[in-house]
Amino acid sequence: MEGVDNFMEKWNAIEEKLNQWLADGLQGPVAVVNLANACIGYPYVFGSWGERCTPSNRKSRARSDYPTIESKCQVLNGSKSGCSGCKWYPGGTTLSFDCRGFTYFCLLKGAGIKLVGAGATSQYDNNANWSEKGPIAKMPKDKVCCVFRHDNLTGKKEHTLLYDGQGHYIHCSGEVKKCDISKYKATHYAIPKGLYDGDAVAEPISTYEPQNGTAAVTGKNVALREGPSTSNKIIMRIPTDTIVDVATETNEWQLIVHGGRTGYMMKQFIAQDPASDTAVVTGKNVALREGPGTNYKIIKRIPTKTTVGIVRATDEWQLISYKGKIGYMMRKFIKESNQ
Repeated sequence: MEGVDNFMEKWNAIEEKLNQWLADGLQGPVAVVNLANACIGYPYVFGSWGERCTPSNRKSRARSDYPTIESKCQVLNGSKSGCSGCKWYPGGTTLSFDCRGFTYFCLLKGAGIKLVGAGATSQYDNNANWSEKGPIAKMPKDKVCCVFRHDNLTGKKEHTLLYDGQGHYIHCSGEVKKCDISKYKATHYAIPKGLYDGDAVAEPISTYEPQNGTAAVTGKNVALREGPSTSNKIIMRIPTDTIVDVATETNEWQLIVHGGRTGYMMKQFIAQDPASDTAVVTGKNVALREGPGTNYKIIKRIPTKTTVGIVRATDEWQLISYKGKIGYMMRKFIKESNQ
């Protein structure tokens, strides 16, 4: 439990600070920069927009074209069996980002601004995101901005940074770091719409609290899309048995949140509501976990004699529902009501 406890202690400290900044009436730009500074040292994981840095979360992001997702993790590269001794030890004490995920996270949680676009290029190209933008030479030195590096060979924006309005860039490359603007050659800037004109309203951050319960992905590498249709762009694919947060639902689609990303998934590929069968917990304070294995994060512990709903069974684990949460519990610690 050390990793989880230390993570929550650190996360709660950041959350408390941000909520206090908002309560004190600090303007969005100040809260955004303060949050960015609080995340310095957090690791880079491609495709991550603010989820915990754990072996299981890294594994879910693994890609052949980004081998460092696994090679930088001593558990996944096989050098150690646990997180002890890792730069970000204990496992789960930090959040992880890629470059666009970092700026997205800071603007969303610090100022209530949600950038549209899955990548740096699409974000920059969407004029609805910005009150102004242009070449880096015209960037106002006293305003918080998103900053980009344009690659002339690919024609894309290859990196995203946050300019703090005080002569520094804060960005995620390897890890979240801070440097003088003279140390990095950016090409373009953009000021988020609402950051200075008062359109955005910040809300207290609650990255790990689902808005309408949780659900488990039952399909194989299911597409998370930008809209409730198969014609909408795929944001990412989520593996079987992944626990996701539930926002709202339509007839055939569910709006879910996972790893700081919000999108739509077909309801047929996720399990949220329990089946008609129920079970009783027979063990003492049994762990409800995010996946079918003891290496997965504990969602909560459930007391003896508690009645839970049965969603789906595997060989050794049961997918159950309890008070709006979905998770896995070892079958030996529960007894089905019809047994």
